[in-house]
Amino acid sequence: MPTQLDLIPQWLDTLINRIEPADLQNDIAVKARARIADLLVPAGSLGRLADIAVQVSTIQQTITPSASIKQLLIFAGDHGVTAEGISAYDAAVTANVCRSLADGGGAAAILAKAAKCTVEVIDVGVNSDLSDSKTIVHAKVSNGTGNMAVARASSREETLLAIKAGVEATQRHLKSDVISFGEVGIGNTTASAALFCAFSGIDPQIIVGRGSGVGPATLNKKIEVVQRSLDLHCPYFSDPIEVLSCVGGLEISAMSGAMIAAAAHRIPMVIDGFIASVAAYAAYKVINNSSIFDYMIPSHQSAEKGHRIVLQSLSMSPLVSVDLRIGEGTGALLAMPIIEAACRLMTELHTFTDAGITSPVIPEAIL
Repeated sequence: MPTQLDLIPQWLDTLINRIEPADLQNDIAVKARARIADLLVPAGSLGRLADIAVQVSTIQQTITPSASIKQLLIFAGDHGVTAEGISAYDAAVTANVCRSLADGGGAAAILAKAAKCTVEVIDVGVNSDLSDSKTIVHAKVSNGTGNMAVARASSREETLLAIKAGVEATQRHLKSDVISFGEVGIGNTTASAALFCAFSGIDPQIIVGRGSGVGPATLNKKIEVVQRSLDLHCPYFSDPIEVLSCVGGLEISAMSGAMIAAAAHRIPMVIDGFIASVAAYAAYKVINNSSIFDYMIPSHQSAEKGHRIVLQSLSMSPLVSVDLRIGEGTGALLAMPIIEAACRLMTELHTFTDAGITSPVIPEAIL
C-alpha cells in the first residue's frame, strides 16, 4: 500500500527536501538583533519593524536585508461550484478581471505601481480563452474545475500540474527580494472555506463568509454547499493533495506550489488574505513541514469571516487591517512598503557606534 510520500512526484519531493528552518537563533539572526539594538533610536521603539528586519535577514542570510525588488504573482482559475449559485458575480468575471490586471487597470495593478512591485498574471484554470493576451502567462491546466458539490473539483494529475505551474512561476523570479501571491477566481472563497474545513475539521458555519458580498440567503446556501462537499469527499481527506483535488481550485493549488518554491529558494513571501492564507495552510499540509512558516510574513486581516481563524491557525499576526476583501494580492501590496521600510531602517539608519555614543543601558523593568 503506497504511503502519501510515495505519491509525491520527484520534482516536488526535491523541493520539499530543500526547505530548512530559517533559524532565528543562528549566527545571522544574532548579528541582526545586535545591529537592531545598536540603531540610533530608543530601545524597542521600532516595534514589529525590528522583527520583520530580523526575519528577512535570517531568510536572506545577510545583516543587510533588502525588500526593494518586489514581485506579485496572480494566479487565476474558475470554479465549477459557481453552478450552485454561491457568488454575487457570474463566473465570466474572472476572465475580465485577468485582462484588467494584465493591462494595468485592475486594483492590484494600481496598488502595485504605488508599491513599486512588478506583477505577473498566470492563467492556470480560467474558463475562457485568454490566449490572445500577450501580457498573461498561459499555464492553463483546464478550463476551470468541476462542481465540488457533486464530483471532484480536479483530478490528482491536474492538481499536481497546477502546483507545478506555481513552482515554475516562482522560479521565474528568483532574483526577487520579496514575493507575494494573489488570486482571481469567482467562487474561490467557497473552495477555500471547504479546503480549510477539510484540513482543520472546523465547522463551515464558523469559516464560510460573504465572499463577493452575498446576502444572508446565499450565505446560508454557501455554507450548505461547503458541508455537502465535505460530506461527499471526506474519505480522501487523509491525503493533502487529494483534499486540494476534491474541494480546491487550480489557482489555490498553484499558489501553494509557488509558496513551496519560495521557501525552497529562501525568498521571503508576503501572505495576502483569506484565500492566500488557506493556500499557505495547504502548502504546509502538502510538505508536512512547519518550517515553511518561517518564510512567511502576514500582510493584513481581511473582512472575510474565516480569515482571522486561519491566521490564528498559522500563528500569524497581520501588519495591517483595513477591511479589504478584494483578493488579487492587494493586502500584500499594502504591506510590502512596510517590509521595505523595515529593511531600510536596519541597513541605513545610523547606529550609536557610528555616532560615537555609548548605547545606553536600559533598566530591564522599562524594556
